[in-house]
Amino acid sequence: MCLRMPRYFYNKSIPSICLLLLIFSPLSAFADSNKTPIAILSEAITSEAIASSIVSSNALTSDTINVAFISPCCTSFWGDVRDFSQDVAGDLGINLTHISANSRFETLKKAKALFEQNEKPDYLVYHYQVRTSPLILRLAEEAGIKSFILNTNIPETEVQELGLPREKMKHWIAHLSPDDTYVGYQLADLLIRGKKENNKFSSAENKPINIIGIGGFDYPVAGPLRERGLRQRIAMESDVVLNRYIFTDWSAENAAAGVSHLLRIYPDTSVIWAATDNLAHGAVRAIREHGIDRGKSIAVGGIDWTSQGIAAVKSGDMQVTLGGHYMNGGWALVLINDFHHGLDFKDELGTVINLPMLPITSREVDQYIEVFGEDKWKDIDFKQYSKYFNPSLTRYDFSLSKIFEHNTIQLAQ
Repeated sequence: MCLRMPRYFYNKSIPSICLLLLIFSPLSAFADSNKTPIAILSEAITSEAIASSIVSSNALTSDTINVAFISPCCTSFWGDVRDFSQDVAGDLGINLTHISANSRFETLKKAKALFEQNEKPDYLVYHYQVRTSPLILRLAEEAGIKSFILNTNIPETEVQELGLPREKMKHWIAHLSPDDTYVGYQLADLLIRGKKENNKFSSAENKPINIIGIGGFDYPVAGPLRERGLRQRIAMESDVVLNRYIFTDWSAENAAAGVSHLLRIYPDTSVIWAATDNLAHGAVRAIREHGIDRGKSIAVGGIDWTSQGIAAVKSGDMQVTLGGHYMNGGWALVLINDFHHGLDFKDELGTVINLPMLPITSREVDQYIEVFGEDKWKDIDFKQYSKYFNPSLTRYDFSLSKIFEHNTIQLAQ
């Protein structure tokens, strides 16, 4: 059984080949620029430069919804986001154009190029990036292009300036993201409770739980919010100690070096909390180098549901990965499709939508692989999640349990 593979390698009419998913480190701190945003905006972008980073999902017809999706390049997580949204777009008949950007400044450039095209998209989907995204929102508003912000929380200072979707800017229709503070709390809670349960049957029952936390730079915004959740959970118990919280460049290599150093200083470490699966992978590497039995002495958990993280839960290297938010790109397309056809999701969901991340542990991992394996994932019909295509649907349900349920029903047919 293969884990879910990128959609670039197959479509629904061609038999799939099981391919290994090349895992890249998650997006590092965005590239610095000596130019101001205004200077960047003044630069012309050629259509050839944009075309080199575009993947489009459907042939264009007169009544097709045209969506441009700008996302970071070359990370496992954002590859998953693109794969899932590409599959959903195909089912819904949306013309989805993926555009990769290596930094927030490149995102700004490529957004401007879209706004200057003769054939503009109907909708722009992108994740929020500090200082540049407010300008993209305003430019989209001027161009009459509807914006849908995805997966990244907006700093409170910028919320005060921008307002909420549809307040100051009518074309900014929604913001969909996880609650990253709660996600950090939830990961810590699962690791702490799991470790305490295991300690009941060992000599470590009355020993404190010593934690190492691994995060990244303070942008994107998710990092500091997840760290806040970790600290909130640790503050609830006197026998849980945060030995050290380290900042990395979001790479597994940097995480491995940092954890390896800290394990020499804190040999009694029993939990490693990581802000992403990729950082958790680096921690696992360091644990192996120190000759520590995987998953027994030190519990490791991460966030993102990457293929690498799922495989680590399956092997026992990690105890949990929280995720599901890579699907938010697809769910955004479902909501855009319904909105476009006059079925506004605002009455049910509002315009600021927080979808929970869900844990995958050893209890759920086999079912996840069964449902999201390459051979079955492509058979899910995402029209059933849309009120436009499925008029009997009264409430949106994007939960993992609903996907399991739908997949089981389809396999039985």
